[in-house]
Amino acid sequence: MLPSKPGKTAPRLLEDLYSYDPRQRIRCGRNILTDAPPHFDDSKPPMAAVPGGSCRHNLALKLDQCVLPESWDCRPDGQTIFKLASYCRLCRHHITVVLDFGQGACTWPCPNEDFKLHHFVYVPSDGRRDSLEDDYLKESYRFQCSSQQCGAVLTVEVAPPRLSQQDMSLLSDKKVLEERLKSAKRIDPDRTELQAAKPIDGLYILHAYIRDALNGKSSRIPLRNRKFLVTYGEDCDALFMRLGFTKKLGQGEDETAWFLPSPPQDWNRLQGDALRDRLDDSLQELMCTIDRMPRSAKQELKRYSYQPQTAREALERVFGSFNYPKRPDYTASSQGVEDHPYYAGLGAVGAFSDSLLAFAYDRQVTTDPQNHAYYYECLADLANGRRSDELDMKKVMEESKGIVSRKDAKHALRRFNLDPERLAAYTDEYIINQFRVRVASVGTYEVPELREHLRKIGAYRQSQAIIDAAGDIIQTYEQALSWLGAEASHGDDQIIAVAGLKKSEEPSSEPKIAEAIKIIADHRDSEGLRVWLQTGEIKMGNDPELEKTKAFSAFGISNHQGAVDDEMLELTLSDLKERDPSKSDEYDRYAAIVRAESGKGPVPAPPPRYPLDQWPVGIENLGNTCYLNAILQFLFTIKPLRDYVLSIDEHLMEINEDNIHKKRVGSRMVTAEEVRRSQHFVKELKELFVQLITAPTATIRPKVELVQRALEYAAPNEEPGSSGTDAAAPVGTESTSPGKDDRNDVEMVDGVANGEALASSRTEAGDSDATLIGDRDSETLPDAEEANVEKDTPVEDISEKPAQPEHPPPIPPRNPASKPASIPYTMQQDASEILINILLQLSYAIRPDTFREDGEQLDFVKELFYGEEAASLERNGKTTEQKALFNTQYVTVVDKPKNIYEAIDDTLDKGAIEDSDNAEKWTTLLRAPPILKVDVRRLGFDKVKKQTIRTENHLQLEETIYIDRYLHDEATLQRRKQSWEKKARLKCLRERRAELVATRMDMSLSEAVRAASEYVKDVEADESDQADEQQVDSTFGDDMTAKAEETRKEITSLDDSIATLETEISSLFADMNSVPYKLHSLFIHRGGTGGGHYLVSIRDFKNGLWRNYNDETITEVTDVEKNIFGQGDTYSKMVTTCVVYVKADLKFGDQDLVEAVQRQPIQPEEQPPAQQQDTEMTSFSNDDWGELKLTEGIDPTDDSQKLPDYSQDGYDTSQVDTRPSEGRW
Repeated sequence: MLPSKPGKTAPRLLEDLYSYDPRQRIRCGRNILTDAPPHFDDSKPPMAAVPGGSCRHNLALKLDQCVLPESWDCRPDGQTIFKLASYCRLCRHHITVVLDFGQGACTWPCPNEDFKLHHFVYVPSDGRRDSLEDDYLKESYRFQCSSQQCGAVLTVEVAPPRLSQQDMSLLSDKKVLEERLKSAKRIDPDRTELQAAKPIDGLYILHAYIRDALNGKSSRIPLRNRKFLVTYGEDCDALFMRLGFTKKLGQGEDETAWFLPSPPQDWNRLQGDALRDRLDDSLQELMCTIDRMPRSAKQELKRYSYQPQTAREALERVFGSFNYPKRPDYTASSQGVEDHPYYAGLGAVGAFSDSLLAFAYDRQVTTDPQNHAYYYECLADLANGRRSDELDMKKVMEESKGIVSRKDAKHALRRFNLDPERLAAYTDEYIINQFRVRVASVGTYEVPELREHLRKIGAYRQSQAIIDAAGDIIQTYEQALSWLGAEASHGDDQIIAVAGLKKSEEPSSEPKIAEAIKIIADHRDSEGLRVWLQTGEIKMGNDPELEKTKAFSAFGISNHQGAVDDEMLELTLSDLKERDPSKSDEYDRYAAIVRAESGKGPVPAPPPRYPLDQWPVGIENLGNTCYLNAILQFLFTIKPLRDYVLSIDEHLMEINEDNIHKKRVGSRMVTAEEVRRSQHFVKELKELFVQLITAPTATIRPKVELVQRALEYAAPNEEPGSSGTDAAAPVGTESTSPGKDDRNDVEMVDGVANGEALASSRTEAGDSDATLIGDRDSETLPDAEEANVEKDTPVEDISEKPAQPEHPPPIPPRNPASKPASIPYTMQQDASEILINILLQLSYAIRPDTFREDGEQLDFVKELFYGEEAASLERNGKTTEQKALFNTQYVTVVDKPKNIYEAIDDTLDKGAIEDSDNAEKWTTLLRAPPILKVDVRRLGFDKVKKQTIRTENHLQLEETIYIDRYLHDEATLQRRKQSWEKKARLKCLRERRAELVATRMDMSLSEAVRAASEYVKDVEADESDQADEQQVDSTFGDDMTAKAEETRKEITSLDDSIATLETEISSLFADMNSVPYKLHSLFIHRGGTGGGHYLVSIRDFKNGLWRNYNDETITEVTDVEKNIFGQGDTYSKMVTTCVVYVKADLKFGDQDLVEAVQRQPIQPEEQPPAQQQDTEMTSFSNDDWGELKLTEGIDPTDDSQKLPDYSQDGYDTSQVDTRPSEGRW
């Protein structure tokens, strides 16, 4: 049974095979041979179909390793096996394909009338290693035809060259050959006539040895042979032995000699012979390498004949794709032109005829039905582009089946303010409710269009419930409940109440309401609902329970027994009145009923998934507060901080004039009001921590006051630069200083009017500084021609911008009467920025331990979360140093993916300072904090699209990092300086390589020149039949060939130099492992620039596991390598925004540094069951109120506060005090 996944037609797979370069697969992380191409989205930057730098293979046959028919006229059957072995004349990789029709039930092999081509689906299997050669790794991929009547299995093997670059250097490098001559003269000093071998000699002579061995000849090669001594000497011994040569004494001889390999002369070509295949592969590589030598060098060779046979036609015949039907306007010159990505999406190529394209579409839909919408989008777009009647008819037929394209589905989702990227997270009920909300706010003429949009969403999600809702279909009990907005648990009275609300909101829907109620009545066999249908009216005033139901429904409260938040009640009441002032009295009456009925206990919580005493407690999301929940969970796991907060009363600073006068945090003076406000906050934080320890439930609900105070920025007159997470938001920007930069990527929310809100401007070293969209310091993504530039560049010229100070100036004290800066907690924030703000508030609230020379307060928070760094500035040969505290190291992955060391290096390494001539800056760590926080900046400005985007480049993390290399030490600094010099050289080498490799034709410069030279040679061969004016200089082709070879060698030399430098750089710090830090937590953002969601992954060192903290839900991370370190397939739209490392000994003084779980749940006391007693009903007058004790609420002895009278018309609102309550319910 084939896996349900996309496939490729034979021509598409063959095209990908010609473009597949294993070296680029490792670099780009995608296998174009086996992986489905990424879904094309014209709203996003285009992705190259083939990774840059890949070799476009020029395959030639290895006839001795092939099993091919003498004639291709016979159709294959269940016994047929084809084998085709080939090698690339450019990169020397070997590609072998085996097509076996006998592994499946082959009754009608492809191609045939129904299956015009093979359609291959990749069947995953582990890459294997050659059984006889452990150092020779082959990639093996298995595909199977999706036709059940064919089932042919295609195996593709891709192997690297048998002769490595080092081998080729041993054989043909001039410098190596000159050294070999010197060695030969030392071995045999009597031979004064010895001369250095030519580069072509080592290749040609070895080619002759292997050719003789394959032909069954046995020869002896004396070690002291003059030619052998200068050509190979002793440093090629390992190569000769790997090729099967043997060194031994000949029979009756005294001198050791080399003997040729002895491969079998009779062998099974299908199974192959390891030794013979190795020799044949090496022979072909030597011959194609010799062929690229200058013609003058090849003229001296004897018995050399190289006539490679191209593998293209044979491969097409093996794949069953020879002379397949092509579109009329296709020409041979079109081959090699990159197709539109939609062709690859269908597993097709641009040359396909319309009927073949329709066939490819049908096969993709059959093998990968879950992506039907995308395949339809591909078909529809290509049909429009081709203006094809046949494809247009195919498109219409698919539309008649209700198929919806991905584009149409995205457009429909946006009509309901739904994010297409979060479609999987939305429930059907939520989507239907969004539709109903929109319908209620538009005119009737727009409803059909909205229904069509909902139908498209339902078809795209394959949701019958959404499709039925779009069609306004009510046929089942569940559909009737859903249409009314009711639940199965609702009683008949609640059903009637909901129906009444529906009727009042949509008077025209009365017939539909009656239809839904009838279905519900029949299902429940409810006489009460049938009576209501007969009367045609909702007489709710006669039944107090129905009136209560209607009141609670008006405020969106479904559980009559639950506690009611008074603040939310007042806010909802104001909102209802504002939306419909004509119903103010009605809403006041409903509010009074809710207040009167809201004193009952909450419903019991569901049983927890994990033992309460062994698992952390989740924190409820109060509405887009995921960012804060992640922060609070992280802080709770820092054991010294948790213990400190739990005993915070012992550490609070006394507020008096003397203490306030000395209070200086974050390079600024702190006011008494700020201290008082922060102390309130830390007390709220203490209550939360107590709840997280003692809660008898699996989740808790934080106080709104805690959330709001967490957002009251410690620095006055500031508002946070919010980050779009749960809610959609426009995007902010990042700064781009090439050296260490103190800014964090922060997005601005919709609530910031006109982009004029102030971003948070931190005054401590290392704090973040948000900028608005379009700020000239925004980080800019490189253009194509700038892709190899490592340092970031500003968006626009800032030469007129005055030089900025190294640190922001102190913020002046605010007016004490001004209101603290805060924003609604439902607006999304940048998690890292809020974390820093919480740490500042903690410092505001507590007593200082001591003070720095500049008056900065030093305290417990500084000791735990802050380190000290020294910024060194070198200008005109003079070096100055400035020390500062830091709580965060900022790194960027905007330009490219990086590992954690590379990212930190880019921040702390030596780099030029913008707007400053001859000035460079680097940073060293004087003291690393126990908790090392690393923020990952991801926002960049796309100069092509003129917009800010969030890059999703991967930051490769290490479980343990060693920060010795960044510490302040003279010996370490010398090593760093060496690395900076090597990195500068490495940058130059990479830039030069990019110049040689990058061309418009997706091939290296040497390959382009070589192709041109081959074309010139073809012209030379045919020019005898051409006019004189078309003749070409006879030496021009040779010159171009020589230039191509020169360029190729330069690229090879550059590759070797780059690899050497990279090794030297990494080895500089290989022995520096005395200051280890372990990975503790990751803050993760899922979503794009316009929205998303925060969660945090935290490591439990004690229990040896990781957990995901996702608001109320806390689960174990099952695949740590994938979900923490990003190995293998990574989550789409999941972005690491902050990483925290902790000291590897996990100690802070004599106590543990981290502790993921601290639980002592308090079990609620069980109340004895109440005994049932008969209740005597008596009359009760106002005179009897004096006997009762009153607590809080309504005083019955005060006429103005009596309970409203109740009659058949409901509660009398004239007796109700509707002023906002000052207390709590």
